[in-house]
Amino acid sequence: SYRDEHILVVINLASTPQVASLDLSAFSGGTPCELFGHTQFPAIGKGRYHLSLGARGYYWLRLERA
Repeated sequence: SYRDEHILVVINLASTPQVASLDLSAFSGGTPCELFGHTQFPAIGKGRYHLSLGARGYYWLRLERA
C-alpha cells in the first residue's frame, strides 16, 4: 500500500494448481483489477475471497475500493 493505492500479489510456487482463500474484508464492495490486462475480477464481499491459480501462476491486482 502507498497512499490510496493497494496492490495485492498472489503467487503459486507449486507445480500443481492451487486455490488461495484471502481475507479481503477491509476492501468489501471493492473490485480487484489485474494490473497488466486491466481485467476486472468479481467484487469483494464480506466473506473470504477465493482465487484459483494455475501451476506457478500469479496475479498482480490493484484493489479498488467501492
